[in-house]
Amino acid sequence: MNNMIRQCKRSLLLLTLVSLPCGAFSKVPEVPKDKPKWSIGVTTPSFYNVEVSQAYGINEQEDWTSVLFSYSQLSNFNNLKNIQQWFPNYDGFGIALNPGAGVAPAQIGGTNHLPDSIYVYWTSMHDLKFYVTKFDLSDKIKALMLKKKSYQYAGSDIPCYINNFSLGMLPNGHVKVWLSGCLDYIYVGELEPFKTMQKDYEGFGVDTYKKSAVYDVFVNRQKQANDLGYPLFPIPWDKVNKTYWRKDITHVYSINDYNDQGELINPRVEPVKPEPPKASYRCWEDKPPVPDRAIKLDKSSPQYALQRLLWNYSPDLIRQISTSDSTLNDAWNEATRKGLDQDHTQTWVLARLVALSDYPLDKLYKELKVTEKGQKSIKQYVDEMCL
Repeated sequence: MNNMIRQCKRSLLLLTLVSLPCGAFSKVPEVPKDKPKWSIGVTTPSFYNVEVSQAYGINEQEDWTSVLFSYSQLSNFNNLKNIQQWFPNYDGFGIALNPGAGVAPAQIGGTNHLPDSIYVYWTSMHDLKFYVTKFDLSDKIKALMLKKKSYQYAGSDIPCYINNFSLGMLPNGHVKVWLSGCLDYIYVGELEPFKTMQKDYEGFGVDTYKKSAVYDVFVNRQKQANDLGYPLFPIPWDKVNKTYWRKDITHVYSINDYNDQGELINPRVEPVKPEPPKASYRCWEDKPPVPDRAIKLDKSSPQYALQRLLWNYSPDLIRQISTSDSTLNDAWNEATRKGLDQDHTQTWVLARLVALSDYPLDKLYKELKVTEKGQKSIKQYVDEMCL
């Protein structure tokens, strides 16, 4: 009983931020204990920025409202240069599905219990219209968001949840809704405005916004678009309706790809990745060095010592060099003319043999027990030869 009283007192401390009754967290036992607190992410086309004045979720049965922190940094994240870090072909019009392309603030206080509905109050900067978006969570969506999943990272299964709402604000007041988490985005649909208002949530109207920094951001971005040859009006909906995501990392699904229990029934077939082409260093194939003359190496020479080393430890390499005495000698003389010392001369000669034979570098390193420093030198010399 004393513990329950302490919990109630702790909840009362947050009453001005989050209205949660003392028994709220015990009414939905199916919520997993390890499920994180949900958030509402917002992004926009870069050229049609918005201001979010309020966002919150409500749960009628548990009788609570949970408010999120500010979205004041949104314009810093959805700018063209920032989004192009992940999507170099992004043109400023579409929606980018990436955590770094928008803002998803935490709840103030908060809960990991799901809301019945979320509300977002926002202002479209290009026409200074004030919208309210409302999204109702169906039982299917709740089941999906309460189901523990996992994703693969570095060969391990990482537990996770589809835990966030990701909203893409469009310049006509509509909003595209995804659920996100576990490196997945699940498209739910496009919402029309729940309400259109004369002022924002805080009571500020058009005159105030025309003097605001966030409106200046739109003016600057309109100029940026014009300078790039992209007129913003009439709105090019074919571009605005385009969605960008990292196909090598992220899966994008539809809510219809899941059943009522939140299980994926239409998985994406992983594309078969082609084998990377074998690295080839045979860049001198069309112009092999012509021996100055046919010679036999002096058995007391360092060239001969290197040749014997190769026959003992890398026979598959030296066997591919048809005139190994002459080639070794010519490569050695070439290194001498370059002013290399004896250690670097040997690595130069090895690099020349690799460039002629397409011999695997890692195999050579292993056979000759080449030091890390030597490996870097051989690789550097091979790259020089292949320019």
